[in-house]
Amino acid sequence: MNVARRHVNSVLLPDGRVVILGGVELPPDGGPIEIFDPEDLTSGFQLGPNMKYGRGYHSAALLLPDGSVIMGGDPNGGTTPKRALSPVVLF
Repeated sequence: MNVARRHVNSVLLPDGRVVILGGVELPPDGGPIEIFDPEDLTSGFQLGPNMKYGRGYHSAALLLPDGSVIMGGDPNGGTTPKRALSPVVLF
């Protein structure tokens, strides 16, 4: 991975790639998502957009039926909003 992470989440996408989210506990945001394609090992981990909120311990990421990924949870036990990544961001 391009960014050091701890308490990370990953989701298998419908096309076989894996999106890695969260686990970056550095302000002011949650760091970038990364996408790994096990069918193209030479491309490594591709950086995506930065997450708006930090997500770490006690967070979850789920694939929704429309292909988007939703992530929620707050490492500080607060009220951080959930965030959805649309297929446009992921594909």
